[in-house]
Amino acid sequence: MEKKKGKKVKVEQGSVDRLSELPEEILLRILSLLDEGETLLRTSLLSRQWKNLWRFFVRNLSFGGPEESGGEECFHKTVSTTLEQLRHVPKIGKFEFTYHCRRPESTIHPYLMSSVLRFALSRHVDHLVFNLIDHRKWYTGLPHSPFTGCSSLKSLLLGGCTTLPSQAEVHALEECTFEESKVFYEGRRVESLFKLLQGLGNAESVTLSPTSIQAVLRFPENLENQPSPFSRLKHLVVSASSHEGKASGYLEIPDKVMNYLEVAPMCH
Repeated sequence: MEKKKGKKVKVEQGSVDRLSELPEEILLRILSLLDEGETLLRTSLLSRQWKNLWRFFVRNLSFGGPEESGGEECFHKTVSTTLEQLRHVPKIGKFEFTYHCRRPESTIHPYLMSSVLRFALSRHVDHLVFNLIDHRKWYTGLPHSPFTGCSSLKSLLLGGCTTLPSQAEVHALEECTFEESKVFYEGRRVESLFKLLQGLGNAESVTLSPTSIQAVLRFPENLENQPSPFSRLKHLVVSASSHEGKASGYLEIPDKVMNYLEVAPMCH
């Protein structure tokens, strides 16, 4: 082969792509030795057979929302198509899903949310980011069932969600973050938050928004009557989200919250 600057590589006449004639099992073994399988395969000069194998080597997956995908309809289609193409992928390291709702008609279908979460969690994801950014200050409830049996999940970030899963089994979790959770003021949602926290007992770091701390304080019986689920918590972090866009330089975390989370007072 010879390669000229600014032009595609041309295969010399008479050259034979003997690698593509190998059994798929051997091709997969070869590709498993590459650092960036997807990038190499998408720009490969070899046969389409190689290009179709990229989906077996996806390590991280990120969806940036409709604005990055040509609109909502295109975004929904892209997500559904991608998940279908990757249905045989056994493992995803990091999965990020961000959805911006900027227009009044913008919406995310519950079925799409459920499909995305089920896909990520069934692929033994280590790090999950699920962020719903709605500038109209509307919030979206999450489906419950996908969060059971999450044996591999190490870090979880949930943003802009109303109803959290009522049960969670994420025994390997080390870090959990809740952002923009002011809607927890409703009693049933606060109860949902407590139930979720009970499933995060192995977390070493928990990040809460100031409004979520204020919310749980509205129901002191939950803090006083329920034992703390945390056995390994080392860090309680308060996110930098501010009220109505105004930064706050000081936030006092009440002792009831600190005691419930079993964090020493000196940590806040």
